[in-house]
Amino acid sequence: MSEIIDEPKKLSLQEQHPFKLLGIGLFFWLNISSMFFILRTFSKDFLIMNGASYKSTYWASLILSTGLLVLIVYAIIDKIKTVLFNKGKAPSRLFLTLVGTYITLQFLQFLISFYWFNFMFENFLVDYSNYVEYTRQIAVNVSLHNALSETLVILFAGVVLYNKK
Repeated sequence: MSEIIDEPKKLSLQEQHPFKLLGIGLFFWLNISSMFFILRTFSKDFLIMNGASYKSTYWASLILSTGLLVLIVYAIIDKIKTVLFNKGKAPSRLFLTLVGTYITLQFLQFLISFYWFNFMFENFLVDYSNYVEYTRQIAVNVSLHNALSETLVILFAGVVLYNKK
């Protein structure tokens, strides 16, 4: 009597590690937010230090930081896709890498807030104050920032869906 034994069903990555994948998504998003803050801060301050007009500083820093962030996010998604799905690596290492990156970015944000802003205030107080006053005068500032944030979310979802193969 020979019994036919079915081979065990191979579980997908989502079935094997649902909480790790959720954690990867969460920390990936937190890293994106942290990177955007850092990129926006340095691009804005670089333009202020070089004497750009307040209007061009506002728009150029927004466009520059968003463009850089989209390129960085696309490169990271491509790397994640290659490592996780093509090489079949367990998501534990990626999750730990994202957590470590987040902690590093938060520490960097602390240093920026503690040291960099003091440097800017000591050396470029008038220019920085005028820039802040200009941004306060823009009535659509908050709405525009929220719209750009939502656009970034939609772009991110589009890249993820486009790369889902």
